[in-house]
Amino acid sequence: MNDQDHTPDSGIGAVGWMRSVVIDAHDPVLLAQFWCNVLDVEVVESEADWVQLSPDPGGTFFAFQPSTAPRPDSLVARPDIEVTDIDHARDRIIELGGSYVRTIQELKGDHHYVMADPEGNELCLVQPLPPELARPRWGDQAI
Repeated sequence: MNDQDHTPDSGIGAVGWMRSVVIDAHDPVLLAQFWCNVLDVEVVESEADWVQLSPDPGGTFFAFQPSTAPRPDSLVARPDIEVTDIDHARDRIIELGGSYVRTIQELKGDHHYVMADPEGNELCLVQPLPPELARPRWGDQAI
């Protein structure tokens, strides 16, 4: 395949797709357990240098690598976790050992919550996309 094969109509344009989010962690096992509870997934691989979770319904998985590096003030990127009941999800994150950081108000009146896992890595709890913007999730049946 050469560069000429990458025309707008060829269907080839993406370099790849999101497979995983890997987080450097002071305690990979602690964070793995936290995220297992948040996403209702399980640990599928646990080695001294790697803890991997099973994919969530979207097909993406989290993995954790041990690190002794100082933590930055915040991650440059943060995962958005889609939920159907945002207030219940906020409370559940706190019950699981996470923390509330702040509420972000959207221009259209909706809001989402910035939360943090037990090591302070931020995540956002977001409401589902409108149907016209949402794509079928991994594992959804074709309609």
